[in-house]
Amino acid sequence: MKNDLSFKISRLFISLFFAIGFACCSSSLPIENPNSSDYLPFTVVEQPVTSETLLKPGDQVEIFVTEDVSFNGTYAIRKEGHIIFPTFGRFQLAGLRPKEAEQKLKLELQKGKLRVATVILDRMIEIVPPEKDLRNKLVVYLTGKVLQPGQHTLTSIGGKGLGVYEAIMISGGFARFADPRKCYVVRASTSNGIKRKLSLNLLDISEGKKPDMPIYPGDVVVVPEKVFGF
Repeated sequence: MKNDLSFKISRLFISLFFAIGFACCSSSLPIENPNSSDYLPFTVVEQPVTSETLLKPGDQVEIFVTEDVSFNGTYAIRKEGHIIFPTFGRFQLAGLRPKEAEQKLKLELQKGKLRVATVILDRMIEIVPPEKDLRNKLVVYLTGKVLQPGQHTLTSIGGKGLGVYEAIMISGGFARFADPRKCYVVRASTSNGIKRKLSLNLLDISEGKKPDMPIYPGDVVVVPEKVFGF
């Protein structure tokens, strides 16, 4: 019994030693306002598709040939960059603008298939359901008293960024004896790359007293352990 009690006390002092050491190292980082404009929230910017956007593998195109309807149809550009076109076989389209692809196909048809070819080629724009729209991923790091510490790849949907509290909940939540009031984020400045410490009270956020702080790719979220008095 006595040896068991001594072992538990030894473990407690070792834990406190490492906790104090980690706090001292992190305290050297300057504390910044988490709402500083230097730290932009993670957002996804949709790139508009125009007539100048190059065709790429995965695109689908509709082709109409006025003089011979047997060529008409919808064709998928394969990963190698080509479509399978009737009587032609593989026909390379990736890397071309739709008008360029249209002209290339017209010239090939007129070489041996048709005396005159009127070709219309249009890219088909897929209508993506809202729940699957604008997906993007960001890598963040969770450490301290969380259930699943380490690197996490999170998915942002619909162009909406993720918050720090939200990221912790997605990744499993807090571990036992976590102190959500004294959490902080280590983040590199977007202007000069210097890492700074952004303090936040996740308890207030969880209770709806404060808005969640946006999380940014590469953020290190630290959840400390509660320090109990003797």
